[in-house]
Amino acid sequence: MLAVSALAAIATTACAADRPENAVTLRVFAASSLTDALTEASTAFEAENASVAIETHFAGSSRLRAQLEEGAQADIFISADPRHVDAITHLLVESLITTVATNEMVVALADSTRSIQSLEDLAEPDVKIVIALPDVPAGRYARALLVQMARQADFPSNFDDAVLANIVSEETNVRAVLAKIQLGEADAGFVYRSDLRDTGFRHLTIPNQNPADIAYVAAVLRDSPHHDAAQAFLDFLISDEGQQILASQGFFVPVTATP
Repeated sequence: MLAVSALAAIATTACAADRPENAVTLRVFAASSLTDALTEASTAFEAENASVAIETHFAGSSRLRAQLEEGAQADIFISADPRHVDAITHLLVESLITTVATNEMVVALADSTRSIQSLEDLAEPDVKIVIALPDVPAGRYARALLVQMARQADFPSNFDDAVLANIVSEETNVRAVLAKIQLGEADAGFVYRSDLRDTGFRHLTIPNQNPADIAYVAAVLRDSPHHDAAQAFLDFLISDEGQQILASQGFFVPVTATP
């Protein structure tokens, strides 16, 4: 099982047989919520750059940051929370830090759940909720939104505490949250809007969000021997083509995304 999990966490889009001998392989550490979008973008980039192969590793941003702090080798780090980039700027080329996409949180509902019709219903007894861990971007964002809602007139003042009391599982990344919903192990879960693309899940929107608050920040590692290739890949992600791919996968295009 551990071997299968390790293989599942690594997606290499390049085919070695199709690459020249002097091809550069870029190791990209990226937030789990970028799995589909970055896989598609990597394939498109490789099609235009035969001398570069993209090797993507997906996990929770906090876990990837910890791996980099412990000496893991990577060329690019893309976090779903700018805080994890800010915490390791000493490992990064600061001039090559850029926002590539933004997102927003929604509440995904299990197919079997019909009693939940509004956000207020999440605070009802016996509702089973799954959420990402507090140090995972999706978990931090969800908890901040709960506090924000509890301060609004439309919600009871103890709304955040009541919802948190209904949590039955805390996951290491947002994709694991969605998996719990898909398996019917929870009634509702806090995920990104992009996670629901093509899933058909019912969901609840969360009001008064600013998509710019959930920013995917990309950076190049100082120790990377491939700064030029890494910068070329980041330029592709914020190009019109790259942004169209991200938008098609449910992400928002950041205002600052210009090559």
